[in-house]
Amino acid sequence: MDPKISVLIPVYRESDLLPSLLRGLLNDPYDPKEIIVIIDEPTEKSLDMREELGGDVRFVLNGKRKGKANVLNEAVNESCGDILLFLDADVTLPDPCRLLEVVFEEAKNADLIEIKKTVIRDSILARAVTYDYVGFNSTNWIFSRTLGRCLGFNGAAFAIRREAFEGLGGFRRVISEDLDMGIRSFIGDLEFRYVSRIQVYNKAP
Repeated sequence: MDPKISVLIPVYRESDLLPSLLRGLLNDPYDPKEIIVIIDEPTEKSLDMREELGGDVRFVLNGKRKGKANVLNEAVNESCGDILLFLDADVTLPDPCRLLEVVFEEAKNADLIEIKKTVIRDSILARAVTYDYVGFNSTNWIFSRTLGRCLGFNGAAFAIRREAFEGLGGFRRVISEDLDMGIRSFIGDLEFRYVSRIQVYNKAP
């Protein structure tokens, strides 16, 4: 039996792109999987979405803002998968989506997997951020191919084996929790892969 993938999505209040993200994941043919959405201070829109998709997606609601690192650790505690896939709520998936199969294949030989990201260029800011993403993508591609290690990653879309996540002690409450985890993964000698054969799209911060 293939390993179970837990898809973990943190949300602050609501996200316009979340419904399409969830439908894409539900339509992804990989099995077994579970999808957990954890929402700080949910709005009526988020509550309506839970009513619509709650049969297939597990929603965890927090009445107050706990912060991303705390929410992500809480989501991991709610999950039971062998592979943890973290996605931001503003991510858009390719259609058709075979993201989970790619993550499964890459996780056979890696502890930590970063997925290529492309900015949705819908504003002047987004066009500027594009150059930052290109630099980040290129750097991690080189690190993946030459060292098999990571000094930092973009946390909008990445996967990690559960035992590796637990070995690192989860996310720490720091300003950039993904960069911090990347540095600790380097120190801990975790095997890293940068995946470019599939990509996700996300809004500029």
